[in-house]
Amino acid sequence: MIKPLGDRLAVEQLKGDEVRTDSGLIVGNADSFTGQESSQGLVLAVGPDCEVVKVGDKITYGQFAPTRVRDGMKVVFMLSEADVMAVVS
Repeated sequence: MIKPLGDRLAVEQLKGDEVRTDSGLIVGNADSFTGQESSQGLVLAVGPDCEVVKVGDKITYGQFAPTRVRDGMKVVFMLSEADVMAVVS
């Protein structure tokens, strides 16, 4: 398990919503059409200096803000609390 330092967050990237045609055919997720990765994530851990964001929050962050870190078989994004644009409810 990764333990962030300072105001850093460990975030699991959320996948975009599936896109369905009118007939119900699933053609991928919204991100696959734009060619960009999702910029939303679920907060897995927070550093001791984080004031607003808490574990379990769903957040939106800047596209180039996170650093990818491998935690076993899982890829986790590390970013500063200042890079969080919003907490999504």
